[in-house]
Amino acid sequence: VPLVTGAILDRFLESTFEMEADFFAPAVTRETSEERYPTVERTYARLRGLELTLGNCFLATRDCVVALLPMLHRLHAHRKSVLRVAWTIGPVFLLKMALGLADLPGVERLFERLTGYVGRAVISPDPEIALDVDKPSHLTALSRLGGPGGDDCN
Repeated sequence: VPLVTGAILDRFLESTFEMEADFFAPAVTRETSEERYPTVERTYARLRGLELTLGNCFLATRDCVVALLPMLHRLHAHRKSVLRVAWTIGPVFLLKMALGLADLPGVERLFERLTGYVGRAVISPDPEIALDVDKPSHLTALSRLGGPGGDDCN
């Protein structure tokens, strides 16, 4: 996650202060991401009213992390395919995603029902929190923007 700064992480953490939850995940809208980084490919989940990509960090209670670690590993393994993530969560969720019926509050309720923990997506104004370099195309796109490996970074 080469472009994340302390200020970006601070904004994410500060946005959770007034929220009650066991698990917080930053999410970036397609519009925010593509406005600043139009050539970088991301995987977006289409929910009713918005498209989101998840950030590359989370904040959670210790008990929540310990309990959810096996599930988090499975979801991480399927992160490049929204359909595989949806299937991992369950067939009803997959059907809702496929029909465009899933919305963010519903996803948060489903998280709690499946795990017993309260989870919240935190919409971030900082697309860098969701911008990782795990494919050659990401490095190429960032290089063209003057990111890691680009002329401005040498």
